Amino acid sequence: MKKRLVIPLLLCLAAVLCSCEADEFNPDKYVGDGVLAVFGVLVDQNQIYYNDVFVLGHLEIDESKTVEKDGRTYALVTDKKYTSYEELKSRMLATYTEDCVNDILENYDIYRDIDGKLYYDLSDKDNVRKGYKWERVREQAPEFEGKTEKSYTMEYKFVCGKKDELTEFTFLRVNQGYRLTKLQYVD
Repeated sequence: MKKRLVIPLLLCLAAVLCSCEADEFNPDKYVGDGVLAVFGVLVDQNQIYYNDVFVLGHLEIDESKTVEKDGRTYALVTDKKYTSYEELKSRMLATYTEDCVNDILENYDIYRDIDGKLYYDLSDKDNVRKGYKWERVREQAPEFEGKTEKSYTMEYKFVCGKKDELTEFTFLRVNQGYRLTKLQYVD
């Protein structure tokens, strides 16, 4: 009786082992679902900062509440999430590394702390914003591009109208978890 059960089980096991395709599981390329979810949130936050805060747009402002400082006119930011320069920086640190946040704020110096409140440089308002708002395709899993001891590089698909593009993001492991290393844009 035992032989009758063992032989079919061995045949099934042999069939399963022989049916392995060339695309076998590689633990060096494995990224867990939880980590992928974190990466997706970081990519989406990057798009918000790119599209709505720094490059293609800016935070809500009240142009009736302005301040003159160093020859420039600044309007009070009225966005409820970003009530101060420190709040903006703090929220950015949840998405980017500290070096990256400092680089972004230095290169996009359109926001300023004035008397503990967040202000927007009105001279930037007239700049023509060039580019398109791309959205990540959430239904498509990112492609693994590589990893080091402290980072992963993943490629995400984005769409804008009928166009689609692939863009690489690098996620660096820091004490607080993973963070992006730069304000990434889609070409």
